[in-house]
Amino acid sequence: MRRPIWIPAALLLAALVVPIRLQASGPVSGGTLENEAFTQLRWVKGEILAVGSAPGYEVQIRLEDKRELAFELPDGIKLRSADKAAFSGRKKLRPEDLSAGQAIRLSYREQPFKILEIKVLKDAKSNDGESSR
Repeated sequence: MRRPIWIPAALLLAALVVPIRLQASGPVSGGTLENEAFTQLRWVKGEILAVGSAPGYEVQIRLEDKRELAFELPDGIKLRSADKAAFSGRKKLRPEDLSAGQAIRLSYREQPFKILEIKVLKDAKSNDGESSR
């Protein structure tokens, strides 16, 4: 009587799998990414002085160093809140949630310049650390 031949499953699987050839594309050279120089993310704190109406939502702010800026909210900007209790439980804000007197932190990229996020900070009265960061 013949005994069945048992081949370990891993060995059988290895024998059946056809090796897959991966082709490397090599280093990026001569392309557009090679010449792009992005700077680090930066942020400044300030206070909203005024917010315009739709569709542009022009925002005027005063920075901590007393400089004033005015700009339209760019497409894709993130609007967030450090205190979701202040906005009915929401952390993601809409442009109409911004108002004069709010303390904010504005995050941006310097080269090429782009405003990325406006974060409404908690009131200084709560003093839980976010307003002093």
